Amino acid sequence: MAVLALAGTATITDLAARHDVSRKFVYQQANKASAALAEVFASSAPDNEVLFDLPVTKTWLRQLTLGFTLIGHGSYRGVVELMRDLLGVRIIDGQYPQ
Repeated sequence: MAVLALAGTATITDLAARHDVSRKFVYQQANKASAALAEVFASSAPDNEVLFDLPVTKTWLRQLTLGFTLIGHGSYRGVVELMRDLLGVRIIDGQYPQ
């Protein structure tokens, strides 16, 4: 009932009548479900906490460049700029740093 109330697929009045409860009760259940969802999906880690370490190799950089280009539909020029500005990696003529 709470899921239907949150989804908006049925009116609160219809849900109350269908389950033989008051509209107030439906609202209470919907609020409890909403609070539970918010708690489950709330991040417990601070925004600046390191989530994981990633070993960066030349192969990984090539895969990232290809992914940005093919999956992200980025231009090669944009990918080169992104790699330079965010990762400090300079790609010159398709060559990665030694």
